[in-house]
Amino acid sequence: MDTNTPLQATARDAHGPEEEVRKATAKVANHLPEVRLVVLGWRWPGKSMTANTILGKEEFRLERAAEFCVKRQTEVQGREVIVVDTPGWFSAQDTPPSYKQELVRGASLCPPGPHAFLLVIPIGMFTEIDRARIEEHVSLFGECVWKHTIVVFTWAEVLRTISIERYIRREGKELQLVLEKCKRRYFVINNCVFGEHPQVGHLIEKVEKIVAEEGGHYNPEKVEKAKNPLDENQNPAREVQELEAPPK
Repeated sequence: MDTNTPLQATARDAHGPEEEVRKATAKVANHLPEVRLVVLGWRWPGKSMTANTILGKEEFRLERAAEFCVKRQTEVQGREVIVVDTPGWFSAQDTPPSYKQELVRGASLCPPGPHAFLLVIPIGMFTEIDRARIEEHVSLFGECVWKHTIVVFTWAEVLRTISIERYIRREGKELQLVLEKCKRRYFVINNCVFGEHPQVGHLIEKVEKIVAEEGGHYNPEKVEKAKNPLDENQNPAREVQELEAPPK
């Protein structure tokens, strides 16, 4: 026997549509007419490829060994999207001081500040050195940068039937430590799919969610101005040699 009164039943049935309306309202409220992104990562083609995938066209040259930040923008799904591609760091060698300076400058190229930093990590063996290199370079923007960072996994096609969650567990604590610093915000992008594709819209929605949760964009001016991104112990004589180092 149904013990619900007609009033209770009506209230219960109305909860579904009301919840949908609430979600739709929240989505509209979080909609950003402009989305500003800074792409970070190793000297690896997946970084610039990801930037191109987001813009839907080849704006960043994949073969270039970037020494400077490059900014491009276009309209994507009704939003103005600005992407700054930054110099990649080396996998096992010291990054030249000039690269570090230029890396930090990337955040100022999309004023008043990027909505999110996309930390591109290609699928593969992730080591303690990889984690240390990531923390060394991302933290140049100050510890608050992690609140605005999304890990973007590329080359996930190599996993085939393995889920990204299983891959993260398999790689162990080093990768998980990085994910914990950015509140386990991650996204899997397929750079083999170019042009119109739902994945870009889903990534932008994830960025909008971060902005809503963190109360706005990353503000470069809040980073301690006295912080020197250069390593004073760096040997400048090695810089020219390192610029010719092969990518990871």
